Amino acid sequence: MGRRSDHGHSPAGSPSPTYRTWGGMVQRCTNPKTPEWKYYGGRGVTVCERWLKFENFLADMGERPEGLTLDRRKNDGGYSKDNCRWSTHSEQMQNTRQNVVIEIGGRSQCLAAWCREYKMDQQTVTNRVQRRGVTWEQALKEPVIKF
Repeated sequence: MGRRSDHGHSPAGSPSPTYRTWGGMVQRCTNPKTPEWKYYGGRGVTVCERWLKFENFLADMGERPEGLTLDRRKNDGGYSKDNCRWSTHSEQMQNTRQNVVIEIGGRSQCLAAWCREYKMDQQTVTNRVQRRGVTWEQALKEPVIKF
């Protein structure tokens, strides 16, 4: 399994989606010349030593499912079997550093998910918290008064 072609994911000129995902991950975390470096390797996100070999990444994660991307469960953590999963774009967007994570009734999820659950507009909820100083829970549960 030493040569790239032994795993069947990088035939000349046409690497598989799984191989491209792995290569992008390694570049973002190890190559300061990559544009995304500042958001990954530049802020301390690493690839575990085991995953520096594609064959190990493939053994741990399997083939990339159609329509899914590699996601880290904990954004400040590195790329490893324990911290990664295949996710939809929507799931990934709910797992970014910019998200506001709110706990209500012992459950934690991002503001966008709570707004969908309570059928509330995210800007309305945010305005209530910022302008009136209410809690996120109060802002989500208060009904909208229409004039």
